Amino acid sequence: MQGMQGKTRKFDVYRGGSNLPPSMASMRLIDSYVTDTRLMGVVGVFAHWKVTYYRAPEKEEDFSQFFYFETEEYGFEEYASVCGDDKETVKKIESNLFGGLGGKKIPIGESELLWLLKTFVDFNLSKNQPLPDKREEYMYLISNPVEFSAKERASIMNKICTPIVNNYQAIHYFLMRLAGKDFSAAAHLIKGNILLNQMETVPISTMVMNTIDIDTAGEECTYMAETLLDCTEDYLLVVSQLTVDKEHRIIDYHALSSMRISPQEASMKLRKSEYVTNYTYDGGVELFESSCPDLVERAVASEQEAGSLYLRFCPNNDHVKKRVFRLNDDVEGIYFVSRGQIIAAAYTLTSIMQLEHELKSSRIAGRLFPTAKYEFKEPLIYEYISSGIEDFNEFVDLIRQDTPSGPDGKN
Repeated sequence: MQGMQGKTRKFDVYRGGSNLPPSMASMRLIDSYVTDTRLMGVVGVFAHWKVTYYRAPEKEEDFSQFFYFETEEYGFEEYASVCGDDKETVKKIESNLFGGLGGKKIPIGESELLWLLKTFVDFNLSKNQPLPDKREEYMYLISNPVEFSAKERASIMNKICTPIVNNYQAIHYFLMRLAGKDFSAAAHLIKGNILLNQMETVPISTMVMNTIDIDTAGEECTYMAETLLDCTEDYLLVVSQLTVDKEHRIIDYHALSSMRISPQEASMKLRKSEYVTNYTYDGGVELFESSCPDLVERAVASEQEAGSLYLRFCPNNDHVKKRVFRLNDDVEGIYFVSRGQIIAAAYTLTSIMQLEHELKSSRIAGRLFPTAKYEFKEPLIYEYISSGIEDFNEFVDLIRQDTPSGPDGKN
């Protein structure tokens, strides 16, 4: 990757003094990267330093930092660090913070790193959002702010935004950023002058589905888009017309109409199959994690009241390139480990078969016995996790009793 052209920092080794924590003598950057996921509304930044401390100034030690930035409301939301050469912990934090982003790691220089960090901090201060804990570990990095020219800011924007390769992708990202009132990112996708805030009265929303149909074809193609927005309190269905040029730039946009719909109507639009395989399991979460490191490392883990959830995302965001966008189409599969059982869930037959194969090939295969396989016409796994019912098969039986037509499951 070519480094930033133009203005750079005059030094790449920090010396002790007001710029560093009292215990640190010096630090130098080894490598850093940013994820090219700005158009998804999040950015991850990693920095690996070599530092020396006054307690042992002749010895350099590793220091790794992770910064997670959400571009719509919460800003600089997560920070984590690792002192020492603990590659396993670094890998685990990277997976948990950045594993679900689906982007590429783009190398950046020190000036770009510090400019991004200053941008993150300034966002929080302007929105009265609290900064993450351990401020003493990162605030000193921006004590000498880096100033970027317009050309340099455009260069870093190109790095943090994935390349646009088709018109569907351009439209999905554009409408997604408008829904989040993230107009600086939306502007990255346009050419010419376009009024972006055409839905002023709509609060910051999440685009959960978007369907695109071509209206007129040519070098400049016009499309109609039907967008389903989750506005927290209710759902909004918006119809828009967009024109895209041959370079996949939005050159015209009009929000034509909007209509509020009920959660039930939204659920019908979002409806899709979910495949679930349930296993009895005589081990615990600790055994699962130690025996299936490949499965765990590729997933974003979270503790739930009933067990541990391992959410595996697709390694890329290619779902944004399709005609129909659904928010959770980036989920490759789910493992849920609780007392006495492991549940595998996915949204396609190919994916559930892959999850089953991984469990059969793992070191805990001898402790697993499949008890049921289901195909549901709408996702139920999250409803089960929050239900308080321990056994998944019992949960399905209760759903069948409460629903005259059953949960549309087959086993």
